[in-house]
Amino acid sequence: MNIPLLAVCAALTAANARAAAAANAVSKSTQTPSFAAALPEGWSPRQEPNAMLLTGPSDENRIRSRIVVRYYPPGDKTFSGADAYVKRQSSATMFDPPDAKPAVVTPTEAAGRKARRIVKELTKTADPGKMSSREIPSREELVVVEGKSGFYVLSYSAPAALFDANRAAFLAVLNAFKPLK
Repeated sequence: MNIPLLAVCAALTAANARAAAAANAVSKSTQTPSFAAALPEGWSPRQEPNAMLLTGPSDENRIRSRIVVRYYPPGDKTFSGADAYVKRQSSATMFDPPDAKPAVVTPTEAAGRKARRIVKELTKTADPGKMSSREIPSREELVVVEGKSGFYVLSYSAPAALFDANRAAFLAVLNAFKPLK
């Protein structure tokens, strides 16, 4: 039996459990005219009309993890509806990394409503505008929720190195999400 290896595994498991508990801790909640949502501990909120933006931990390249909850009302000029949003977000673009896997769309449920989950790989640029800029692998998860009118998008994006560690904060927002339209 390798005691040092067991000690390292136990320490990593405990550290991961503490990180998940911290990310899952919800300090308070907020409400807009369109939805109510949780604010995870340690994430900085900013509200806009029909949206809440949360900024979280960053990686060594100063690329931050972000959670966005947005309501698209009927007649929105950007997307004609949830289907158009899902189609655009799951289609390949010229900005995708050459070896990127195609976006995966799966049916799900959120807040008791029909929803679709999209997971995709992308890149973010570290130090944009500088000669030393470089692309950093990132991941994005979007949950598109049908509204009684319009639709909602809950999105989480982070550098690939931070994605799994901070996903618990996104799940806390998703699980506490309450659409009001």
